[in-house]
Amino acid sequence: MKEYLLTNSRGLSVLLNSFGAGVKSITLNGKRLILEPRTMDCYQNNSMYLGKTLGRVAGRTSGEISIGEKTFKLKADEDGITLHGGEKDSLSFKDFTGKTFASPDEKGVIFSYLSPDLENGYPGNLLLEVIYSLKENENIFNIHYHAKSDKDTVLNISNHIYWSIDDGGLDNVSLFVDSSKIGKFYDNSLLLKDVEETDDLHLFKTLSPLKNKLDKIVSSSDIKTIDHTYVFDNEDENKEKVILLSDNIQVTCYTTYSACNIFCDLTRNELDLANGNHYKTMDRRAIAIEPQKLLVKDISLKAEEIYEENITYKITEVVNDEH
Repeated sequence: MKEYLLTNSRGLSVLLNSFGAGVKSITLNGKRLILEPRTMDCYQNNSMYLGKTLGRVAGRTSGEISIGEKTFKLKADEDGITLHGGEKDSLSFKDFTGKTFASPDEKGVIFSYLSPDLENGYPGNLLLEVIYSLKENENIFNIHYHAKSDKDTVLNISNHIYWSIDDGGLDNVSLFVDSSKIGKFYDNSLLLKDVEETDDLHLFKTLSPLKNKLDKIVSSSDIKTIDHTYVFDNEDENKEKVILLSDNIQVTCYTTYSACNIFCDLTRNELDLANGNHYKTMDRRAIAIEPQKLLVKDISLKAEEIYEENITYKITEVVNDEH
């Protein structure tokens, strides 16, 4: 495993790790903006995918996939569900090879990994590059995916950064998602069945305080959190797709992907975090933004076809004028 530190002239620092091609830390002028594992054990072995690349297929799918006339059995849990490409055998738990690059305008790291044919059941030797870059004079952090397989396969790569932009947790954060449609689950399952109009409780088409929504969701929904796929209304990659806002920080997400899973961490799972002791089992401590293809649509990748997707985060300090 190897770590790489990216910094710029505007006070933004990003610490990357080759294990899982992950984002281990993001700070702005010393303030932590994501859940940051305090130890390598927490980063490497924790099952919450802290900052790591997700794949080969992000999200939850059936433990079997059909490509052409062939059926492939994937690594699945006891309910026959494959999570994020195979949980602890997935790309999140592989050590990538890293190579740095730099120009006057930006610096970054290219992580590469060759996933062998039938790894976790997925067909094709897949060469994946995860390219992180940081602008020198703007607080813009970019994730670019480039991949190719020698056989027909499926692919849907994402990232599992947990944003924690306020010390008080999500109760002090507002959320905007450019979406009026949401994934519909099968009964008694978190597998996506279809897409439907978003109900008012899960709608974030205007910037809305998370606390008000989460209070109602915890008391009324079966899963008692937000762990839903939102389908973007606008496919223009230059349009704001997701916004997180606290009193001091705004994080804006732009992406080429057509959808995004939003997960609010209400698990209270014990984590050894550098953010502070009160984060260890904190309720509502962070939110994961996972841009991705819509799983109920086509996620196939033809042999020798190039897979190319992009996620950009713009991080802004909010100035509150007091008179």
